[in-house]
Amino acid sequence: MAWLAPSSDMSRSPPGRGDANASGPGGGGGECGRRLLALALARPWGRIIPRRGLRAVSAAASVLLIVYGALNVLAAALVLSGVLHPTGRVDRPALRWHAGVWDLWFLVWGILLTLATIGSRRRATPTGRPS
Repeated sequence: MAWLAPSSDMSRSPPGRGDANASGPGGGGGECGRRLLALALARPWGRIIPRRGLRAVSAAASVLLIVYGALNVLAAALVLSGVLHPTGRVDRPALRWHAGVWDLWFLVWGILLTLATIGSRRRATPTGRPS
């Protein structure tokens, strides 16, 4: 949402695509850690990590990704629809790309990570009655 700030410039490349000012869940380093987090929930080798801590980190990451993606998609939609009028130049093709692909992906990623977290809890909870 950095482009909503006064006199911002939407001509920058998306975070993670060579942008030195990358910010948000997709910018900068740590991609490997985020991928390992999701895999640790679903793969048997992830059982070596304490489940409570793993689920807590996963739940926090899910919330962050969902909020980040939803707010950015909403803000871009409001600018594209003319409801918000940021000061400075707005690169509409780039903004459409952000709203429809880049920021939407963070929302989808958060939802999928939430489902993986819920699924890992269900797998860990025994079903049926003990014999």
